[in-house]
Amino acid sequence: MLSIILISFCIGLGSAQTVNLPHGHDLQVILDHGFDRIDTDGNGVLSLAEVSSVASSEDADGDGHITLDEFIKFNNRSAEVATKLFHAYDLDGDGFLPTDHMTAYLDLLDHNNDDVVTKTEFEHFQSKLLQCLFSEHGHTGSHGHAVPCLRHY
Repeated sequence: MLSIILISFCIGLGSAQTVNLPHGHDLQVILDHGFDRIDTDGNGVLSLAEVSSVASSEDADGDGHITLDEFIKFNNRSAEVATKLFHAYDLDGDGFLPTDHMTAYLDLLDHNNDDVVTKTEFEHFQSKLLQCLFSEHGHTGSHGHAVPCLRHY
């Protein structure tokens, strides 16, 4: 199972009835900000240590699993937005995101498989996933899970 941590830093979606995904320059600014918050050493690439640190911060009770409630509280997102994002990564539907599976997440982001996740790769992956999850014709799976969105990558 993967973590949703990186996406949570990327979007500033509100709690309106209809979720409107920012686009163009607005989306670019949001994604840039998300990347920069995770890239704590400022070297322009994401490391496993940086991503793991974010995951550990989100796991409020320190049990090694992020619940939907922890995710909503940590990221200050509406339940509607947080639930869609959370379920995109809860592949087995157990309601938990383990904090120790960050390598698999980085593998998803590393589009060219060079073991380096650049800002461009991060932005490409995140924008495509957000478009899939929040478009009118999003490819959500059964029970509100958005697993098919991740399978496109």
